[in-house]
This record gives sequence, structure tokens and C-alpha cells, in this order.
Amino acid sequence: LKAAESPKVGTPLMNGNKSPGLDLYKEVVGSPDSGGSPNPVSPVNAAKHLVPKLTKRGYDVYPPMADLESMSEAELATVRGFKVERPGFGSVAWDGAVDVREVDIDVEVVIESKNVSVYDEAETIGNKPEQGSKLNRPAVI
Repeated sequence: LKAAESPKVGTPLMNGNKSPGLDLYKEVVGSPDSGGSPNPVSPVNAAKHLVPKLTKRGYDVYPPMADLESMSEAELATVRGFKVERPGFGSVAWDGAVDVREVDIDVEVVIESKNVSVYDEAETIGNKPEQGSKLNRPAVI
């Protein structure tokens, strides 16, 4: 398809299926068929500056950091199966697609013996994301 022939948001694609990610992509990155200069963060360009931060020893993340580092902004805004784990202590896995752009896992997620907290410090200082956004959403511990 040429840019001018791109399907509009919410319209059926060539195979007859709708693209649920296209609406979110448009919201996060911008319309792929809008005129003007191209967006510097396209679905094919990695958005390294938006990758979540995880440097704490003993913590693992899924998808692995290497995979997250290769994702575009739109992909980082809709990560499915996102999980933070501390082997021997526990894990927290979020339901559905999660926006992990610029999340500082080192600060925001704490997994200790018989305790898992998310945004504990942010809540104390009144900087917790609104319910339903980022990691402030339903999860399984």
C-alpha cells in the first residue's frame, strides 16, 4: 500500500480484520498517514530512551530487556505478558497490554519476602500514575 492508500484508523485491513493496535499506535505515536514530516519514532525505529530501567541485581523482567530495547514506542506502550520477577522471592505479572515507557522498575517495583509493592514511593510523594495507566493496573502476584 502507498501512504495515501493506508487504511484509516478502525477500518478493515486488506485481510478483513481490524487492527486494534492501530488506534493505540495513532494515540501514542501519531497517525501513520498524517501529512508532514515523518515521526522520528516510527514503528520500525527502536525507542531506546523510552525503555524501562532495570539495573537492580537479582531482578528479571519478561520480555527480556534485550527485547524491550529493540521495541518501538508503540510496542513499548502495549507490552503483553509483562512480568517482573525476583527469583526466590516472587513476581508480579500484569494483565493485558501494559505501557512500560520510561518506567523505572528499580524504583517502582519492590519484591521482598512476603511483600510486593508497586509505586509505593511514588504514592508517598503523590506522584503515582492514575489507576489503569503504566504499572498501576491489575496484576497477579
